[in-house]
Amino acid sequence: MTALTPQQVKLYGRELEEYESVKAWKNSMQPATVNSWRRQKSDLYGYCLWRSKDPDAILAERKANRSKNQDARLEEIDVLKYRQFLWDRGLAPGSGQKALISIVSFFKHNYQKLVFATFPNISTDQYRGAKRLKKEEVQRLYSFAGDYRDKLIVVGGPNPVCAFKGSKPLGSEAS
Repeated sequence: MTALTPQQVKLYGRELEEYESVKAWKNSMQPATVNSWRRQKSDLYGYCLWRSKDPDAILAERKANRSKNQDARLEEIDVLKYRQFLWDRGLAPGSGQKALISIVSFFKHNYQKLVFATFPNISTDQYRGAKRLKKEEVQRLYSFAGDYRDKLIVVGGPNPVCAFKGSKPLGSEAS
């Protein structure tokens, strides 16, 4: 085997590339190099072992869940749990994210796109500037702050000199 020959990866007695879903993934993706394909295949292999299922079974399960409930997000939760598992095992955050991206790519190229929560995008004409928080909102943020530094940031804000002039302790009810 030379450096340009991809390594054979067997999963449950079959070569990983023999699964129909993996063939479809590779054909639609057209990996840039043999090395990048090897890494992506390795990420999918790890996920399949973690789930104890082959790629075709994982896709079939997703299709079945989505046919019952269009809003089912079970696979998204599993993929995030797998990434957390990699991080807990000691993998660097970037390596765990790379594995997540490979797995998301596998689902996307098999027409089973995973949907994750994202921040809303607003245009410049929709932006209205910074919002001043109400006292209750600041108290709620303060309750979530863990250490004194975080609490100081919540109370002080971006310009602490202005924030502390004439301010009262958060716990006092006299406002």
